[in-house]
Amino acid sequence: MSHGHEKTLLSAMGFQDPDRKKPLHTLACQYLMRPEIIKKLWSRVHVRRLKDPVIPASGIHAEAEARVTRDARYLLGFWDVVLFPRDGSCCAAIEVKTTPTDVAEIARQIAALESGRIYTLAGTSDWTQPVLATTYPLSVEDKNLLLAKGISTIWLGEPFQAYVRERQTAPAPVGEDGL
Repeated sequence: MSHGHEKTLLSAMGFQDPDRKKPLHTLACQYLMRPEIIKKLWSRVHVRRLKDPVIPASGIHAEAEARVTRDARYLLGFWDVVLFPRDGSCCAAIEVKTTPTDVAEIARQIAALESGRIYTLAGTSDWTQPVLATTYPLSVEDKNLLLAKGISTIWLGEPFQAYVRERQTAPAPVGEDGL
């Protein structure tokens, strides 16, 4: 059975995202969806575009694997994580990379995703701030290239590494019955 990612227009155009099959990618997405990280992300990303990093009173919905379509028919691909205010004003769409990838390839992938419309459980958004979140540091030149294309960058750094270590050493849940 093929996965939805293999049926997207992005994959048909040759874009590959091998990171999504790695456990570290899943951990990065889960980390970005933690309430305290959402607050930090929102203030860092939107202070650049909106000049108002205040979290809306309605709160922010975080969703993984948000579908991006074109013309409501064609599945372009997926944003790894989307932060979406419940008032629907705008969203931060995050692409996660856990292994060094050519930034020109990343910029093309994000540009293709930006050409579509995001559909989340919270609704849709016509305005998106794209964000690249990496588990590795980017060079100044790479950051500048992405910033010139309107893409914010965030290095997850040591706090994320601590989260990974914590998750790897966490005991199994107690008292849960299996099927």
